[in-house]
Amino acid sequence: MGKETGVVLPDNWVIIRRISDIKNEEKDDFNQIGIQISVYVAKTEKLACIYLANQIKGNFTYGITTYNNLKSTGTKLIPDETHENIGHYLIDKIKLSTLNNLFSNHKNDRLKKFKANLTQENLNKAGINLNLNTLLSLFEKYEINTLNRVCGFLAQCAHESGNFKFKEENLNYSANALLAAFPKYFKSIDEAKGYERNPEKIASKIYANCMGNGDEASKDGYKYRGRGFIQLTGKNNYEDFAKSIGKSIDETLEYCLSDEGALESALYFWKRENLNELCDKDDIKTMTKKINGGFNGLEDRESKHKKLRIIFA
Repeated sequence: MGKETGVVLPDNWVIIRRISDIKNEEKDDFNQIGIQISVYVAKTEKLACIYLANQIKGNFTYGITTYNNLKSTGTKLIPDETHENIGHYLIDKIKLSTLNNLFSNHKNDRLKKFKANLTQENLNKAGINLNLNTLLSLFEKYEINTLNRVCGFLAQCAHESGNFKFKEENLNYSANALLAAFPKYFKSIDEAKGYERNPEKIASKIYANCMGNGDEASKDGYKYRGRGFIQLTGKNNYEDFAKSIGKSIDETLEYCLSDEGALESALYFWKRENLNELCDKDDIKTMTKKINGGFNGLEDRESKHKKLRIIFA
């Protein structure tokens, strides 16, 4: 056993590894008689949140509560080791029902504090130049109502839109870039040169005959090119979004170029793809694949997520 941290525990924040970190063969014991699990104790809530943000990778799910809440269950902490500002402890024979009650009892207080921290000042600190009232109204509509969901959504949108600067797909490709990005559609440099630096021609070709678009001559590909903070693309997607918000298709295309419309189109996609469920699991990798189709920019998305958790926690 290592030395106990030199701080007064009742004033500390406790980070607990949840049941997803418990082996399957231990779960029956967990439910009946309780098992020993690991916790970490931080000197301040800020330090706890920073540590928590660093644990979002992998398959573990973490939660946070206070030492006083833990103590109220009659549970004792056994000191194990200390590193920097985080102390590692063990909880002996805690039951699943007790653990769930710990987080349930603390949830409302955490939610109130999180909402209080979702301010215009903190949005600006995060580099998010959006109107708070618009954000809160749309978040309520699309159930972005927890710290995980807010940070997950904003981090992904920030990456996709260059920190909320771009609301429209950039299709201004050189001939060489077209060959690299769209080899399926451009087989030679000469063919690509006939399209380079012409976004209308490029979009009309690469988005032809898919997502409800007509052929290249119809120019539907360009009309229904990507717009919004998570670029909505294709006639079918725009029609579905337009129907969901009670606007005509042309009104919707224009709406997606406004801050509010760029935000709502991204939220519409978010809800349609059930990304809140992935936020609840802190599964940034799967979230990224659903949005990007791969894992491009994963490190930046994770970095943004971590920063937002620290700001809004």
